[in-house]
Amino acid sequence: MAHRPPRLVIVPSTRASGRDRARRFAAALVVALLASCAAGGSGPSGILDAAEPSTTTTMPRPGRSTTTSTSTTTSTTLLASTTTAPSVALAQPGPPACPARALDPAPAMPAAWRSPRAFGCQVVVLAADGVVAVDAGSLQPVWKLPCPSIPDWPGALPSQHPTLEVIACNGQLVGFDVDGQQRWSAPVRPSTRFRVGPVVVLIQDDDRWITALDAETGALRWTADPGSSANVASDAVAAYWSTDLAIHAVDLDTGADRWSITTGASGLIASPAGLLARTGRSWRVIRLDPATGALADWPIVANRKELTWSDFRFADEHAAVLQQTEDPRFVSVYDTQSGSKRWSLAAHASVVVADAELVAVLHPSADDRAYLSVYDIDDGRLLAEFADVITEPAVRGRDVYLGVADTTARRVDLRVAHL
Repeated sequence: MAHRPPRLVIVPSTRASGRDRARRFAAALVVALLASCAAGGSGPSGILDAAEPSTTTTMPRPGRSTTTSTSTTTSTTLLASTTTAPSVALAQPGPPACPARALDPAPAMPAAWRSPRAFGCQVVVLAADGVVAVDAGSLQPVWKLPCPSIPDWPGALPSQHPTLEVIACNGQLVGFDVDGQQRWSAPVRPSTRFRVGPVVVLIQDDDRWITALDAETGALRWTADPGSSANVASDAVAAYWSTDLAIHAVDLDTGADRWSITTGASGLIASPAGLLARTGRSWRVIRLDPATGALADWPIVANRKELTWSDFRFADEHAAVLQQTEDPRFVSVYDTQSGSKRWSLAAHASVVVADAELVAVLHPSADDRAYLSVYDIDDGRLLAEFADVITEPAVRGRDVYLGVADTTARRVDLRVAHL
């Protein structure tokens, strides 16, 4: 069978100036690439010995809680693979340009990888034997953190901590910094919900207990029993969880109650605009004051068709992005200051990734080669489309990172588009 070379189709779109300022996809294809490549990356080694200094936290099984449109035309530039890409000139506003880094020693880019995430001045990808960071500008590998088993991101949302990310590896949660240094590790039981906040890492296991770890050290802070399955979130003010009956805020250090309201919520996200919640039975999006739980004075957003099975994918002081994960499927963007809906898209999306500038929507296909659509977060304007995408995207400022299969070389190439 003849190999088909990688193909990316970019559709430039009309666009006015913008605002001033995550499942494994196509797993079968990636597994096939891994199986066909004998090379690519250094051999596996124990992640707990990967970097110093680090700490290990032992978490006992909890018994009781330790605490009671008119536009101008814009063009899109697509850079080549990791071996030929020039430096990225990032548009402003957005993340600052990354300083040059000396790669000594430079790790090899794995032949197969998945699940990229923007992390500081880098894009971090998951390989079969560890985590590899590539420079966001040059797309060259910067460091590798080995893992003796296939690593995974423990939560659907990226870390809210400015210099720390967390992976699940070999029955452990492992915190690492932007230089690839392991900061801590902690054993975890099978879990359903994780959130990495700026102060604590929240975990709810299958027995419904919520555990809070210190994000800097991995040390156990507290455990609590919410009484049922819960959604979790945290910020620099408090930790939160919601059930079908109420939303609770607790102290970050002790887990002691701060406030609660008798409004059930099926989704939570902490943002600079406040605590956002999607209520479970009235299909509303509400905004709460993190310090007091007071309801913000904004219009109630209600649309049963778009909110029944939706969850947050991003939120900042300007906008919130929700993905409806059951039919009928929608991607919706709301203004976090006024509560009004900016725009929505009926889309059978497998992955939705967003930041302050862009919303990237990955659409599945029958042959494991998806296409990616990228929209302006302000007005929903379609900016570009990419064909033959086999990884989830990552978004950093005005740049979109994605993986494309090179079947001739039997590898996955990392590419970046400037929008």
